[in-house]
Amino acid sequence: MSRPRLFHSRHGLTLLEILVATTISVVVIGLILQMFGSISTLWRRSEERIDTEREARAALDRIRRDLERVVRVPAIPSGDPSPEALHLRAAPEDPSQPGAFEELEALVFLSNQGESDLCSVAYRCVWDTASRSYLLVRSLRDSNATLADLLDDSPTASDEEAGAPAAAASASLAPGEEPLARYVWNLTFRPVVDGIATTASTGAAYHDPLPSAIEIRFNALGSLAVEKLKDFPITEETWKTADDPLYLRLIAPHARAYLLRIPLRAGQQGGSGSPLHDTSINQP
Repeated sequence: MSRPRLFHSRHGLTLLEILVATTISVVVIGLILQMFGSISTLWRRSEERIDTEREARAALDRIRRDLERVVRVPAIPSGDPSPEALHLRAAPEDPSQPGAFEELEALVFLSNQGESDLCSVAYRCVWDTASRSYLLVRSLRDSNATLADLLDDSPTASDEEAGAPAAAASASLAPGEEPLARYVWNLTFRPVVDGIATTASTGAAYHDPLPSAIEIRFNALGSLAVEKLKDFPITEETWKTADDPLYLRLIAPHARAYLLRIPLRAGQQGGSGSPLHDTSINQP
């Protein structure tokens, strides 16, 4: 009796099966790559946000600590009126911030290299040609220079610069200025009176009473986003013009707005009580 022969199929995969398997593999690999790309993008945006938050909040904290020490100075013995404790300067020709103050200078009590704690501190934005962006800078005049300005009737350098804030804002860092935050623009200061942030067209000076608070606003851009700007013709006008195509495409999507109201403890005294800090100026 003969055994039946066993036949084994030697057929392989058909072309259609290979194409289906290849298509499924490509789709799966594409989804995996897309997922990793999304994760990488979220990671970069997170780093950019952290970088922006860190510098912006550090700058706001520095300004807050300075303005909490604003001081009203009594009249000078020579009979001149009391010097202003707070100066706010505006650039009338800047259409991007109508009615907003772009520079702030205040008399404060801070440790410095002078003979007393009375000094002046100022904040503004300056154009940095190297990075083609704005920097938020802080300047501190020690007590010796501050007292000399208060006792001198002639116009000071800061008074002369106040007449042309736009030109000053385009200059490089002045002596004594230190950068607080990079890629900051649209910096504005507004005095708060009766809970309302006021505006003006040129400038304002305060002694007694001081405003109850100062409202600070600015926009900030992360350093990672700025890397994309290096290949484009970014100018000062680009940062100031909200409807500029480059601004809308490269800056606006990554901009973060900051707002802080800083109470002036000396200003909350009104004019009726003693200021938080008080000092006297004696001529030599």
